[in-house]
Amino acid sequence: MFFSGCLYAGGGWPKPKDEGYFKLGQGIINGSNYYEPNGNVADIVTTNFYETYLYGEYGLTSRFTINTYLPIFARVTKNSQVNAKTGKEISPGDQLNSLGDFLFGFKYGIIPNKRIVWSAQLNLKLPTGVSNGGKTELLQTGDGAFSQMLQTDVSTSFGNFYASAM
Repeated sequence: MFFSGCLYAGGGWPKPKDEGYFKLGQGIINGSNYYEPNGNVADIVTTNFYETYLYGEYGLTSRFTINTYLPIFARVTKNSQVNAKTGKEISPGDQLNSLGDFLFGFKYGIIPNKRIVWSAQLNLKLPTGVSNGGKTELLQTGDGAFSQMLQTDVSTSFGNFYASAM
């Protein structure tokens, strides 16, 4: 959840110059109930979200890294509702296939090669997804808004573990 929304990549460490990490991935979310703010579980129409994405990080210099998260195919489906007694359809199913919202990040290593590292990052989200799709116009693969987030990360490692604060 955090990864796709904000590009939490690599903590405070920028990628070394000319090194990268690239991934083609697939994610699936299926839901048939919803947890209300008071903790009660409410049944909802079964909804599915499928996403195929490209993720990448690349070090342009020893201090400057670019990140990207590109949902190149997103599919949202909503099952139809059928009356259990009569078998009649109450609400039709719906579906949407499109791109998702693209994310681009630019990380700069302020203190890149010390025991404790520090970096600043600018994340930009482009509204390439659909915010009101399907026949019902209730399905979405994006929120329809351009957004940006400026963050700073401080990180350190010890053995095979690391700690990072944003």
